[in-house]
Amino acid sequence: MLMIQSAPTTTTVGKFFRKGLPRYYKKGTVIVGIDPIPNGVYFIETGYVKVYSITDDGDEFLHVIYNHGEVFPLVWAYLGIQADLCYETMIDSLIWRISRDQFRSYIESNLESSNDMAKQMARQFHVYSDRLDNLEYKKSSERVAFRLLYLAARFGIRRGKDIVIDAPVTQENIASSINLARESVTRECTLLEHRNIIARQNHHIVIKNLKQLRAQLSEPTGLKDWGLTRASSEVITHR
Repeated sequence: MLMIQSAPTTTTVGKFFRKGLPRYYKKGTVIVGIDPIPNGVYFIETGYVKVYSITDDGDEFLHVIYNHGEVFPLVWAYLGIQADLCYETMIDSLIWRISRDQFRSYIESNLESSNDMAKQMARQFHVYSDRLDNLEYKKSSERVAFRLLYLAARFGIRRGKDIVIDAPVTQENIASSINLARESVTRECTLLEHRNIIARQNHHIVIKNLKQLRAQLSEPTGLKDWGLTRASSEVITHR
């Protein structure tokens, strides 16, 4: 599994989007809904945006959480196809918007712009591909452990020996992203807490013991593969 750094907001992609319209969105704002055509293409300066669909039973099914430096909705931006997805802020967020025409002009303007956006798409594709890897595990304990490792790699901040998952991820978010009942995720997380492998601090999940968390997997991955071996007080890495 290859770790891919997210594009810094100083790239040409970020610089281009800053020519658009900036807007602060409160937590829980649906920026793009299921029915309406999007108002434009969006770039996250700060904050988190969750992407989800609604099942026939009215339940939320989480697809991905976008981070700073990421762009949405890319399928509509390129193909004009609006999937039945909602894009909702998880915290107060600063997001830039440009029109689809501006976006297409940007990617068609020169080779450098097209190449930069292609790299951005590749990074974001890996976010989705990890979700498929996660679902290959059959046991609920393995699915939860894999998801926590993924979240630590994507949103983790190292504080001493601990890794704090900075995104406001709930057990319900985890459950809806890996096709498990919330009760199953709660049970597995409780077991991990009792073994001091994870903890909860100020509404954030904290990884206390990476090696023990990795050991929950029947096919464990090396911590280097996840970018989780750097002793840094900064954000570890983003997939």
